[in-house]
Amino acid sequence: MSRRYADAITVRSASERGPPTEFFWSRRRYRIQLVLARWVERDSWWLSLAPAQQSAELPGERTVWRVEAASGPWVGVYDLCQISGEWFLARSFD
Repeated sequence: MSRRYADAITVRSASERGPPTEFFWSRRRYRIQLVLARWVERDSWWLSLAPAQQSAELPGERTVWRVEAASGPWVGVYDLCQISGEWFLARSFD
């Protein structure tokens, strides 16, 4: 089971283009133990048909990192989403 979020988070990584090493969410620090996957999502093709409706809320591309992370004794799987340099928690898996 998973839960969707759109919460802004702070992410740290060893380099600008490297994988995230930790993130902060809800006043907790999560250390990333394993990067499970990375992919790029693009907006649906039909959104480009109505350019008047496009705005900063509809970015064309986002990078998603699926990670296994621990905060204290709790370990979980999370999708971290990067859009135009900003980071968001997109999903957590139970």
